[in-house]
Amino acid sequence: RSHFTLEEGCEWFDQWSSRPDQTPP
Repeated sequence: RSHFTLEEGCEWFDQWSSRPDQTPP
């Protein structure tokens, strides 16, 4: 998807914060 909701963004950020090797979408 080209965009995501705030709730999805928070969930994604929580996962990314523990895996900083991945780059944001």
